[in-house]
Amino acid sequence: MTKPHKYLAIAYLLLWVWIILFCPPTYAQLRISQPPTATAKVIRVLDGDTFEVIQNLQKVRWRISGIDAPELKQPFGQQSADSLTKILINRTITVQLLGKDLFQRDIINVTHIQGKRCDLDSLIIANGWAWSQKGWYANVYYLHRDPIQSIAVTQKRGIWQCDTPVIPKMWRRLNAHNKRLANNCN
Repeated sequence: MTKPHKYLAIAYLLLWVWIILFCPPTYAQLRISQPPTATAKVIRVLDGDTFEVIQNLQKVRWRISGIDAPELKQPFGQQSADSLTKILINRTITVQLLGKDLFQRDIINVTHIQGKRCDLDSLIIANGWAWSQKGWYANVYYLHRDPIQSIAVTQKRGIWQCDTPVIPKMWRRLNAHNKRLANNCN
């Protein structure tokens, strides 16, 4: 190896060492790492997408990522909560902890129920008990962006029995009179 080539090889080696030691990880490298997991027993379901667990001898509220279930007083709100209760109450679940929301609830993705693999958000959407978060695009909601939800809509499952179900985000903004009107979903 000639002298210029030798210096070039050393320069490349030093560059790689510097990149490895001092450069932040790339997006692809960040995606490889998995979010932290937790296991807990479900003690109470609050609505169709939020429940309480006992974790480290404390009650903790967890909210399911990727869905938005109707409010309890909204059409199909109680049925959505009852459905989640049947699936989760008194069962041990394993979740991925994705972060916190504005109310300091842990945003989670349920991966296992009683040790068995489960994609809970998709199950809830498929039964028509919640809206898929995949439907939002530029502050407009598109029903058929999520293929699982599209099937529930076509088969009129759960909330999709209403001609025009009101998204919970909008429901919370309605006054009492408009909520009474929206309650008639036949």
